[in-house]
Amino acid sequence: MSKRNSGLAALSLLLAIAVACSGGSSNSGGNNPPGTAYVSLPSSDRVAVYRVDSANHFTSVVGSPFTAGSAPTSVLVHPSNKFIYVLNQGSSNISLFTADSRTGELTEVLPRTPTDVGPVSMIMNKAGSLIFALNQATHDISVYSVNSSNGALTEISGSPFPAVIHPAAFSLSNAETLLFVANVNLNSVSAYSVASGGTLQPVPGSPFPIAGNGPSALAAGASDHYLYIANQLSSNLSIMTINSATGALSEIVGSPFAILGAGSSTTTATGPNSVVLNSTGSFLYETNGGSNNLFAFSVDGNTGKLTPLANSPYTTGTGPAFSVINNSGATLFVGNPGSKNISHFTINSDGTLASVSDTLPTSSEASSLAFTH
Repeated sequence: MSKRNSGLAALSLLLAIAVACSGGSSNSGGNNPPGTAYVSLPSSDRVAVYRVDSANHFTSVVGSPFTAGSAPTSVLVHPSNKFIYVLNQGSSNISLFTADSRTGELTEVLPRTPTDVGPVSMIMNKAGSLIFALNQATHDISVYSVNSSNGALTEISGSPFPAVIHPAAFSLSNAETLLFVANVNLNSVSAYSVASGGTLQPVPGSPFPIAGNGPSALAAGASDHYLYIANQLSSNLSIMTINSATGALSEIVGSPFAILGAGSSTTTATGPNSVVLNSTGSFLYETNGGSNNLFAFSVDGNTGKLTPLANSPYTTGTGPAFSVINNSGATLFVGNPGSKNISHFTINSDGTLASVSDTLPTSSEASSLAFTH
């Protein structure tokens, strides 16, 4: 297998990245504001662009998909909606695009910004002033300041910051004062404090061990009291408390927990690889690439523990690998690289899901999605 193909296989295996979906002529309803959706397609070195209306109809814009760098893995939209950033794993750089507000057509602004080697994931803070890139091959994290006028990236002093071997995924706390990294080979989670300018400093005691095997995705609860980790190899979920004073992590009693459906004492989850919480932290959803399903839970805000929701698990496409809740909080989107499509679910007020029958087909395996704000 070539280095590039092995990198793509590793991406599908390890990463949980945001995605969106809905058929191009879907008849599904929803309370979602109109906007634009961007989907990265690593095997074809492209980014697909769709107009999305208030009823979740996706329409491909003229000229889509657009050329990016080699093996794009993550796509982000700046809060101003003026700039789109694409992380290219194969060419180890970040592409900056501007979008025509009338047609949706993308234009790349060259040159691309270099990262360290083998970047696998990228996140942006809420203000759009900082971008973080997780570099798997060189075991570090690149941090960039964002020029709000032209979107240009400038690597900050001290970047890249060291990580441990083979980091798989990372996530900011909701307060954005901490950054957490899943270390898939070491069965641990690293924690960093994040300064206002983006400088990273390891939390004392980091990395913190977990009892699960193969952590590959993680997300903090809305209150930043708990961190949830999907363990791909042991097919369970770890829950850690976050020390509000120091940022130190420790597993709660009983962690890791089996991934159970409603009324079930045995799990049908294999290969959990993405985890996402709604904006209030009341509900948690995780996908399983090996069993082609999605589990839904309510979250106890006091203990952090999870309770399966009615009708969970839900069937997805083949090999689900990433998930995202849209900006309105009304829809959960799940990307299925194995079946080359993106499915979506309506989120009910009690957190349960209603599957929408149509899916958005993609021309090749998708790895991430982002919406305009």
